[in-house]
Amino acid sequence: MYFGLTPDDVRKFAYELAIAYEVDLPQSWTENQKAGKDWFCSFLKRHPNISIRAAEATSLARAMNFNRNNVSNRHKFAPNDIWNLDETGATTVQKPSKVVAKKGEKQVGAIVSAERGVLVTVCQAINAVGNATTPMFIFPRVKYQGYFIRDGPPGSIGRANGSGWMQEDDFLAFIKHFANFSKPSKEKPLLLLLDNAGPHLSIETLDFAKENGIVILSFPPHTSHKLQPLDRSVYGPFKTYLRSAQDSWMKTHPGERMTIYDIPGVVKEALSKANTPINITNGFRKCGIFPFNRDIFEDFDFAPADTTDQPEAEDEPIAEDESIADNEPVAENEPVAENEPLTENEPVAENDDFEIPPPVVNASQLSTPNEILEDEPSTSAACRRLPFSPETIRPFPVAPPRKNKGHGRKTLKSAILTDTPEKEAIMKRKSASESKGKSKSKSKTPNNTQKEKPSKGTDWYCEICGVFSGGL
Repeated sequence: MYFGLTPDDVRKFAYELAIAYEVDLPQSWTENQKAGKDWFCSFLKRHPNISIRAAEATSLARAMNFNRNNVSNRHKFAPNDIWNLDETGATTVQKPSKVVAKKGEKQVGAIVSAERGVLVTVCQAINAVGNATTPMFIFPRVKYQGYFIRDGPPGSIGRANGSGWMQEDDFLAFIKHFANFSKPSKEKPLLLLLDNAGPHLSIETLDFAKENGIVILSFPPHTSHKLQPLDRSVYGPFKTYLRSAQDSWMKTHPGERMTIYDIPGVVKEALSKANTPINITNGFRKCGIFPFNRDIFEDFDFAPADTTDQPEAEDEPIAEDESIADNEPVAENEPVAENEPLTENEPVAENDDFEIPPPVVNASQLSTPNEILEDEPSTSAACRRLPFSPETIRPFPVAPPRKNKGHGRKTLKSAILTDTPEKEAIMKRKSASESKGKSKSKSKTPNNTQKEKPSKGTDWYCEICGVFSGGL
């Protein structure tokens, strides 16, 4: 659920459980308010399937939005017609690979090109049978020159803009490159899966795709880490091979700095190892795209979203004056209260009055888990011991209901972007955003508070003291 316990938390948790269940404790546990280190080491030995792992930072938006409601076509596509597109980055400063060093050394260094790297965006598409298009490189330069990709993969293309990130014009250029590679048509359309990033929602791109038989389907927001084949099985190995290729480049070019024009060469070496048919097809299989499997994700995959799921509205209570006749049959589908004990051969009182069952007491309200309510009759059912469950001591985290911030932002969803209604909605949002930006720019008044400087040769007085200061 992405709320893992640190070793210190586990030791404190063990102490809390021991107190709650009246277990004999060592004195050191009571003094430190947590279990000892020797107990934790023995705990790991008793459970070999548990280990201490470095947690990967996962944004709250990804944990919240990957749920069953978002992940659950009217077109039918063959596997060679199903494509996935995504971008990644390659920087001129690599993360050094692990090296062999002497034990006890406090610092082991590795040469990198510079302190801060320059990013080059790499974009490609893959399909469900294991094929991949040649990539496109986007360089952080104002003008693009052909020699930028001279060492890149054969058939690759390049673009340039000031930021080096994907822009709408760059994405349109890649879609045209993709169409030349895959040869789609209206008679034999292709399905292109991608995230709904801003540059992917260009009206010119959607028009071109619709005219050339490319059906663009977007993923739900913040779910690409689970639903995008490129992220699942290609770009991970690609980054590993890229670091290794950059390390080799630094060793073969001592004293030189890696530039953005050297990136296509190392990317060529890394992509040839990462874009294997087995990696590509495994990505589509893990995402349940092909072979199609709507139940590919299990309950534990959606567990992180359980902390933010909103409870369903409770049924309205029955009015006090409404009652059920004693002889009235009960409907078969009527639910039975979970808190009402059902015992066999329970004697019925002579009168027809029903006693109100005692309130359900939470385990946290009891001084000890084995405590029995004083008002509860001494029966065998009442003397049952509380079953062991760590959740009674530390329940799972539950987020409070979301507050409406009133920003009026439209929540995006998975949609076929080339459909006319979706395209018109995108046009409407873009026009509203542009008109809002123009109105803000018009409302800004020029700053006239700055006084004009006196021209050369004029006499002027000091505004503070009033003394004549002469001419300039």
